[in-house]
Amino acid sequence: MGRRDKISSKGKESSRKRVKAPRPVVRAATAIGASPVATQSVALGTQGSEPRDVDAENVQLLIELREAQKQQTATSAILKAISRSAVDLQAVLDALVETAAGLCRADRVAIRLEKEGTYHHLASFGFSAEQKAYMKLHPWRPDRSSVGGRAVLQREAVHVEDVKADPELNLMSGQSFENVRTILGVPLIRDGKPIGALIMTRRVVRPFADKHIELATTFADQAVIAIENARLLNELRQRTDDLSEALAQQTATSEVIENHLKLARQP
Repeated sequence: MGRRDKISSKGKESSRKRVKAPRPVVRAATAIGASPVATQSVALGTQGSEPRDVDAENVQLLIELREAQKQQTATSAILKAISRSAVDLQAVLDALVETAAGLCRADRVAIRLEKEGTYHHLASFGFSAEQKAYMKLHPWRPDRSSVGGRAVLQREAVHVEDVKADPELNLMSGQSFENVRTILGVPLIRDGKPIGALIMTRRVVRPFADKHIELATTFADQAVIAIENARLLNELRQRTDDLSEALAQQTATSEVIENHLKLARQP
């Protein structure tokens, strides 16, 4: 082999050594329980993406899935409470407003129920004993001076991001009700008509996210179910009591007539 052949051979070997393998494609996937997550393909280096970006996306996805599972568990628990505790409406609504406050990240939650045109305090969470007593003594009529009133009139959720920027609003005076900045009101609708309102508030200007508004609407629907179940149960009890009373009166009347007949037959 001549010198030129040796140089040519060495050139080929060095050329082979300089050839680099293509960069691998990393596939990232996350799964929680039975919830599948679509596999993502990320080419490292070619698109300027880094493994830490994949990790951040997976962490965010994990947080969202856990939050969704928490919401599903909470709403399922409320529905079970409704089905099992139709006798104790107050206990169901107390659990509902507390759960709603936690999942929707509200400082206070209250439910009002319509009675003869005015809306009365029914259940609440996050208020002091003095504030609850004040609300029970002060029902309100639906108008634009309150977020709950607007929700009832419009029959849809009403969201005021900053009450100080809305001159029409007239918050309850006294008992520290003035430390409210963001309010969400959702009507309680039965057969197309408003029967109450669910109100959520925050002490600082922090608008409710769309997912929280949707969740608040779900809680309002659950409150309607609980209230309707209690109403039907009370009507059933009343009918049963009326029938029992009527039967007792008929029995007593029958006994009187029978006694009169026995006396008439005596010689």
